[in-house]
Amino acid sequence: MQFERTELIHLTISILTITAAFYIILGDIGEGYGLLTIFLTVGLAFLLHELAHKLTAQKFGCIAVYRVWTFGLILAIAFPILTGFVFAAPGAVYIHKRYLTVRENGLISLSGPMVNFLLAFAFFGLIFLAPGLATLGFWGFNINMFLGLFNMLPFPPLDGYKVLSWSKVTWVVFFGSLVYFVFIFNPINFI
Repeated sequence: MQFERTELIHLTISILTITAAFYIILGDIGEGYGLLTIFLTVGLAFLLHELAHKLTAQKFGCIAVYRVWTFGLILAIAFPILTGFVFAAPGAVYIHKRYLTVRENGLISLSGPMVNFLLAFAFFGLIFLAPGLATLGFWGFNINMFLGLFNMLPFPPLDGYKVLSWSKVTWVVFFGSLVYFVFIFNPINFI
């Protein structure tokens, strides 16, 4: 996977912006390590989500580059200040190919939230494998599940819209799993 300098700058700006947005909402979580905890959980969640889109698109022969969305950066900071809710859409992977099938587009879109889902369970494992990092595990799990759920909402331009357009069954099963882990399952019971 190759990156151009502009793409790396845009990814860095986006990671710092969504870290700030989540910090506005969550504040000092992590027993005095709030900003670091948010940076590690949100930053990693965002970065791996976007890289999954890029890599999957490249597997389908596309040119794929990440670019910031200036209005999305503004919303990322304004929303938590004004509403108490994070709207985390600071940019996206832009894909260039003559033609993508609905299936290819659906798989590219699914790859980002799927990475968040899997990363959530990697963070969850910290609760058991490294009890000293249980707070990081707790927040990493919740933030990744939340980002996966948000991105799977079935509205354009979110990933869920493209997944639903490709496969209703895939969308229902995956979205339902995310709803369960965001609203019903509570990792605090394991700490």
